[in-house]
Amino acid sequence: NTRFQAGLTLPIWFWQYSARIKSARSTMEQAEQEAQVVTMQLQREALSAQADVEAAWSGLAYFTTQGLADADALADAARRFFEQGRTDYVNYLRTLNDAYQLRLDHLDALRRYDQAVIELNYLNGTP
Repeated sequence: NTRFQAGLTLPIWFWQYSARIKSARSTMEQAEQEAQVVTMQLQREALSAQADVEAAWSGLAYFTTQGLADADALADAARRFFEQGRTDYVNYLRTLNDAYQLRLDHLDALRRYDQAVIELNYLNGTP
């Protein structure tokens, strides 16, 4: 006597597996959102670094086009005036100090530009 029997069986732990799947999906969605936040932060920092590079370049451009020539002219004029007796030693030293301060400002502008380029390259992932 052979009978045919059909039925549907569900695993005992079906609901537990379903909860784990939902939890994994939720964790995955959270990780995707966090990745989007980090990407947006990196993009914002890269834009800021690009603006820093452009600002530093414009500051450096002044010194390369005019600032260093002004420093040389100032030092030369101070030397000539002092040698001709048209100015005293204190004014001569003050003028030389101003000329050397222009040169120091040039070096500082160069440092700022180099630092901005390094930061931009770091954020872009270029060596």
